[in-house]
Amino acid sequence: MNTFNIGILSIIFTLLRAYSVAKNLWLNYMNKQSNYLKLLLILLPLPALAYDERASLEQYPTKDIVAYFQQAQQKGLTGIAQKCKSVYARLATPGEIIKTIIKGGGTEVISSAAEEGDWVVENICPATGNEQYWVEKAKFHQYYHDPVTVSSKLNYLRFIPTGKMMNYFIVPETESAFTFINSWGKKQLLRAGDIVIQPVSQPKSFYHVPKQSFFCTYNILVTAHKSSNNFASN
Repeated sequence: MNTFNIGILSIIFTLLRAYSVAKNLWLNYMNKQSNYLKLLLILLPLPALAYDERASLEQYPTKDIVAYFQQAQQKGLTGIAQKCKSVYARLATPGEIIKTIIKGGGTEVISSAAEEGDWVVENICPATGNEQYWVEKAKFHQYYHDPVTVSSKLNYLRFIPTGKMMNYFIVPETESAFTFINSWGKKQLLRAGDIVIQPVSQPKSFYHVPKQSFFCTYNILVTAHKSSNNFASN
């Protein structure tokens, strides 16, 4: 093979290598563009979804939960319960938002941004999907003893409730859905059958507990005297 042919082949091989490199660079670029597009398509609906969740609460009337609960107590419709079932918990990441999602029922509440020392608590209740919720640092050790075992769940510990006494009220079947402002300033929806609880030692604190979660994790110590279906709130 003469020098001319060798030179031509060398040029061809160089061009082929350049083509291969250019092709790979182009494919990588297109893959990245595709991934960016996919990410964009995922992220774009999120603000709209968040807005819809907040806006959906605006269609319901808001009630003064203090007056509502006092009315139920005066009519003998409240009882006393204790949380009895152990939970898993981990320290929350500062700024973390915790969604409480009930299996088959959707999102119940979205927490405020967690601060240093706050906790993410997970109920051990398969019927509800082992829902998680946020507990402030100042309140966590009021409700739970020190951890008793290291859980098999990574970064979680198992805790036993302290057994604080809770007044409770079951929203009657005759009650239309309404919202109230919970103890950390968030609007929360209450539907027929849901449970409102109030720590006996904290008469201004109120929490919503979904019906399935309440009967899975609480023991009723004092049953309400009357059926809450007789209750007609103002």
